[in-house]
Amino acid sequence: YDRGTSDSSTPVVYRDLLFFVTNDGFATALDTETGGVVWRERLPGQYRASPLAAAGRIYFQNVSGLTTVVEASREFRKIAENKLDDETLASPVAAAGHLYIRTRQALYCLGSHP
Repeated sequence: YDRGTSDSSTPVVYRDLLFFVTNDGFATALDTETGGVVWRERLPGQYRASPLAAAGRIYFQNVSGLTTVVEASREFRKIAENKLDDETLASPVAAAGHLYIRTRQALYCLGSHP
């Protein structure tokens, strides 16, 4: 694949798909066996954080604090968009049913308590 990749974030693999986002917001899913493009969609904003794969979803987090959640599937299906009021450069992390997001000012833990 040579159509454009990120110079700062790392791709993530979920099942048979590899997901990545370019710095200027083109999110792409590739077939891990063939390398072929499964889908490519433009997301808003600039991106430095690596995408996160968790619970059948892919989380793309832009520099302005917007997280776009899509299904980890062969069709692009946006599930949600959530905005924090701070810049986010670090990659999100999932652990024990929670989503952790670090901004310039804070560390957020999102999710239900057991």
